[in-house]
Amino acid sequence: PEVGVRWRIESSGLNIKRYPICYALHRATDAALQLREQLAGATPDHIAVRLGRQQVGMLRPGIPASALDAKFSVPFAMACAFARGRVGLADLTDDAVHDPVIRQLMARVEVLVWDAVDATEPLFSPHDEVLVTLADGLQVRSEPVTRALGHASRPLDNQALRAKFLDCASATMAPEQAQVWWDELTKED
Repeated sequence: PEVGVRWRIESSGLNIKRYPICYALHRATDAALQLREQLAGATPDHIAVRLGRQQVGMLRPGIPASALDAKFSVPFAMACAFARGRVGLADLTDDAVHDPVIRQLMARVEVLVWDAVDATEPLFSPHDEVLVTLADGLQVRSEPVTRALGHASRPLDNQALRAKFLDCASATMAPEQAQVWWDELTKED
């Protein structure tokens, strides 16, 4: 009845994908990056990721063999977040997938599936979380992440939005030119 009359973006807001991977991985990636910062460079011995059943159904199981597979891989997203402190376009390459440090961390990832469903976004669980175990047995759990950074309820700040723009634009133009475009797009009249 409201087709062509009311746009969904008016009620739900604008969502921006922060990472160039399947959106089903974004909340867990946010959790992993938060833990990486908290652990100050300590390498996880084990990484347990709790995701909803529907999310896991969107993803590819196992260790990815290519950059395309990596876009849908829980082990890759977690390993990249912990090893590199980011998950960007430059990280989605076949070389990155076969990087020995990334492969070693991917082997330490376990996916825990739960059936709970978010009432407002039924393709997702109510939240995602990551539990890291260090070699000495210390366990550190992320805060539950209910909405990914970039979701309308958690918008990217200007610095993160700029980083996203430059990451994307730099794939087809010199970084200096990408910065010029950013400056032009964001200048106030």
